[in-house]
Amino acid sequence: MEEMTATVRQNSDSTKEADTLAHNASQQMQSSGEEVSRSVELMREVTAASLSMDKIVEAIDTIAFKTNILALNASVERRVLVIKAVDLQWSLQKFVR
Repeated sequence: MEEMTATVRQNSDSTKEADTLAHNASQQMQSSGEEVSRSVELMREVTAASLSMDKIVEAIDTIAFKTNILALNASVERRVLVIKAVDLQWSLQKFVR
């Protein structure tokens, strides 16, 4: 009878220990799940920030392109004015002679 009581007590202790281990494992898994959820949310935020940065870079590229076109146009206009000035100077020289 004592042997049976000792065996039952040992089984009870083992069951309690197994329950404690299972509970700890469950808490760790829940904590891990929360960490995964936070990581997923952070990845979503990074993706959103990346898309926002992509739009900003695209806007800068557009502005740079337009600036280059304006500079080219200004260069052409300057050349036209120089040609007109030379023609005017040539005409004045003919007129003065």
